[in-house]
Amino acid sequence: MNKIYTFITAWLVATGGSARAADRTTANLPAAATPRVPAFSVDYMDRSVNPGTDFYHFAAGEWLKNNPVPPDKARWASFTELAERNWYLIHEILDASARAKNSLPAHSPRREVGDLFASFMDTNRIEQLGFKPIAGDLKKIDRIKSTKDLFALLADFHQRGINGIFGMGFGPDSKNSAIYAVELGQGGLSLPDRDYYLKDSFADKLKQYRAHVQKMFELLGEKPGDAEAHAAIVIALETELAKASRSRVDLRDPNKNYNKFTGQELAAKTPALLWNIYFADRQLTEPAYEIVGQPEFFEAVNQLVQERPISDWKVYLRWHLLHDSAPFLPAAVEQESFNFYGLVLSGQPQQEPRWKRAAHVIDGCIGEALGQLYVEKYFPSAARVRMNELVENLKVVF
Repeated sequence: MNKIYTFITAWLVATGGSARAADRTTANLPAAATPRVPAFSVDYMDRSVNPGTDFYHFAAGEWLKNNPVPPDKARWASFTELAERNWYLIHEILDASARAKNSLPAHSPRREVGDLFASFMDTNRIEQLGFKPIAGDLKKIDRIKSTKDLFALLADFHQRGINGIFGMGFGPDSKNSAIYAVELGQGGLSLPDRDYYLKDSFADKLKQYRAHVQKMFELLGEKPGDAEAHAAIVIALETELAKASRSRVDLRDPNKNYNKFTGQELAAKTPALLWNIYFADRQLTEPAYEIVGQPEFFEAVNQLVQERPISDWKVYLRWHLLHDSAPFLPAAVEQESFNFYGLVLSGQPQQEPRWKRAAHVIDGCIGEALGQLYVEKYFPSAARVRMNELVENLKVVF
């Protein structure tokens, strides 16, 4: 779903643009279900603070005192309040769509949204299925025998949003916006940044990450000794990828991260990386050129692919499949994933309620369908007129 529309509509509600219409559409929800409409108030100021000493707490001190971070959030701010109210409005759409799904035309936006929401909320079914949803992919990994097989499956995984080894995407060429270019960049890590693997200050987090990977392999059915060995392989490979990755500071330089290669040039620079196989399995005609963000990263991957046995890459792909599938697997797997990524890394004590996790998934998978339903229900023509006026006023001012 278009996040801009989400926040624009929330802003309109917060400032009175379509408050009555929004209130009517949620009239059947329990009073406690819909968060209050956030709006600016001078009561949020803390006038006991000297603005010359601490303007931030002078301007927002009372808001900070009265708005502790909720247990299912890693952070909280006024824009988070706006988004939170909007998710509750979306919840009403999801519930209504799921209730009516069997009477709706196949492939209609409301049917797709309702089916996916009902599927995500059917926890009994998820527990019954266990690891069956990823069994086919696990078999594909087991069948890898060569670098050719590795790159064919990697292309399939990337196509379906499963992370691994490097990043690939499409976007307007930053030096010729008339063209959509293939963009290749560093990636393949499961921790937020290269520093988590390389700096002593993150040693404890890396240790906990290793234990997490081992636990996840055990939940998949591996014996503790095998799971421990496989976790070590994952850490070793990701550490090598981290060493080859640029720092966040270096990633800020747009010119340094714009490197144009023809297919022949890239193949000559990284002969072990079978780009012809990768692009063919993505069903892409080999592009005239690629924008390579970090050429030295791909040189390092080229060496790693030659040095590390296929068996190591199979373990690595199993991990990334398991990690990226965790939200859709049985509760023990999802909870273990949250324990590390939510609690350990983000300091978030509790998961968001399941309906909200479902909403995020639906927004990411079929956001256009959800967005269509949202606009129909919460973005009336009067709000559109007012938003256009606001945008035109901004253009005049700037």
